[in-house]
Amino acid sequence: MRSPVFKVAPAVLSVAEILDQLSQFNRTLIPSIVRLYENLTGKPFDISPMPEAGLVPTLTDEIDRAVMPRLKGLIPDDNGHGRDCHSITVSGTHRFGARGWHLVVELQFEFFYTIALDFLDRLKEKKRTVYPIVRDLLALVLRSGKVPGMMVDEIFEWLCPYEEDAFDDEEDQKVYKRDRDLALARYHYHTRSIASLNEKERRAVLKQALFRFKRLRKKTLTTEQRDLITSLLKLACLCLVKQYEEIELLSIENEENPVENSFGVLWGSQDGFSDWYFEAMNDQWGNSGPPRMRIIIRNRNDLTRVRIILRSILLLQEVWYWHDVLRI
Repeated sequence: MRSPVFKVAPAVLSVAEILDQLSQFNRTLIPSIVRLYENLTGKPFDISPMPEAGLVPTLTDEIDRAVMPRLKGLIPDDNGHGRDCHSITVSGTHRFGARGWHLVVELQFEFFYTIALDFLDRLKEKKRTVYPIVRDLLALVLRSGKVPGMMVDEIFEWLCPYEEDAFDDEEDQKVYKRDRDLALARYHYHTRSIASLNEKERRAVLKQALFRFKRLRKKTLTTEQRDLITSLLKLACLCLVKQYEEIELLSIENEENPVENSFGVLWGSQDGFSDWYFEAMNDQWGNSGPPRMRIIIRNRNDLTRVRIILRSILLLQEVWYWHDVLRI
């Protein structure tokens, strides 16, 4: 078998022209990186004494040193209660686009979390002074749009769309509809007070919940229960802050797992839909890996918003993971 013959075409550009274009690219690139550093730190960066050869990696290293510790420092080794429930990996990559040099921060979620709201019924029956506090705070969080996951109705739709051909027989369809209606009714029953409130009214609800919490007698709650409600208070506060409205999210690839698969809100902890959900989510993670979120950072305001988002997600993990301490 004869070896294929390769023909070498002459270069379209001469060496001098290529070097000139590279020089023009560097003259555009380096000021853009310097501008990003100054936008993130508020400090000028003098590049005059630095050799041009290693300027780009030097600048990107300085940006990483200014940004990444402020994000990674939010993730503690444990959450202060001796319980390790945080599972977020934070990384950053540098990119150059139409609007100049920017940093892309990726948050990767190593586990998914679910909260089963059936404990609210029992809490209302047994601890009537605690119930309105937990109910209002959870409703503020769940109705804020800041939970990167699926609510009860979204989970039902995702697991089993309500269509005739989705069921083997009519009885299965009736059971599904009954369970779905029950779960949605309980969910809306406990969160209905927040649904139609404006921002000012939601802040009033938060203030009232804090007032009620401070007035509780010490023996009413265990230390773990008090700690969890404190975290829920902090989370509700952050959920009232603008987070996603003014940031740029970089779209993920089709085969990757979206951030919406990070948190789930179920009703009953032992019902059949819980089993279906866990099986489906395990398949989703097995096929596509952990969910991830990519956020573009161009200035200090973007960095502040990412810190708020990261802190909110860490509190979500804690509340979702340890909410069983409120089961009575």
